[in-house]
Amino acid sequence: MRNWSDLIAESGGKWIFIGMESLDPANLKDVNKSFNKPSEYAAVLDRLARRNVYAITSFIFGLDNDSTGVAARTLAEIAKWPPGLPVFGQITPFPSTPLYRRLATEGRLTRRRTGWTSLHSRWRTLLSK
Repeated sequence: MRNWSDLIAESGGKWIFIGMESLDPANLKDVNKSFNKPSEYAAVLDRLARRNVYAITSFIFGLDNDSTGVAARTLAEIAKWPPGLPVFGQITPFPSTPLYRRLATEGRLTRRRTGWTSLHSRWRTLLSK
């Protein structure tokens, strides 16, 4: 029986983008991605690599359950996986989004402006306290 990784390879696909977001199941639940299974990340990437398909894996730092050292822990885990292209970003509360409204309600926005740029943090992470 063929699975999705077979179909990607048979179609000539070489790269796939996977929004992994976090290694922490609590963070995944908070961002409505509880279907992501960090315990299965390595096996999925191995299955793809055996078919010469590689992943651009995306991670978000600054989620509420992150703790000091999250980046180092994430890099250590990635080092165990097949070659790929990891991409990292920080959580960004854009205006008019549920995240922005939640952080505003919690008093965690540090600057409210209409001219938005993600170059400067405009919120406090829970680590900031």
